[in-house]
Amino acid sequence: MPRRRPRRVTMPWRPLPAIPRHKGASGRPPPKSASPAERVTTPDRAPEPPPAAGGLKGQVLRFLFVGGSAAAIDFGVLALGIHLGGSRYASRVASVAVAIVYTWWLNRRLTFATPAPPSWREFGHYVGVTLAGSLINLVLYSAALWFGAPLWLAFGIGTGTAAVFNFLRYRAMFSKSD
Repeated sequence: MPRRRPRRVTMPWRPLPAIPRHKGASGRPPPKSASPAERVTTPDRAPEPPPAAGGLKGQVLRFLFVGGSAAAIDFGVLALGIHLGGSRYASRVASVAVAIVYTWWLNRRLTFATPAPPSWREFGHYVGVTLAGSLINLVLYSAALWFGAPLWLAFGIGTGTAAVFNFLRYRAMFSKSD
């Protein structure tokens, strides 16, 4: 059987021109006083994360997005662990661990956009704040139930207060690491 030659594919567009290294848009090197955002990113230097846009309101919205998506991931890992034959308790420990790592990474990169490199110390501090928030949640939830609050209200009091606590502590923690 004769071998067929591969068909040459032509693209309907032209390639983009190369970006000059270490030069600004004018073709001249940037002034020494230029901020990092004004400098051209080169292949040997990774771009900095974007600054946290939208101020406090933007941070709160991103924090809520990260928390909501983390809850979905947390539940997914829990269900998968149980489906694979793990106990409900061991699967829960695994799902919480995955959710903590996920929220730490997204909160530091997306919600608060810290330029500092990640560290084990920062992660340990994050886990400590998260556990303190979980304890606040449990105590307030239990107290509200003990005082006769309906389940939805007890859940809201515990979760809402813990979320505010966590947001404020994470915000302080990530702003210190700048």
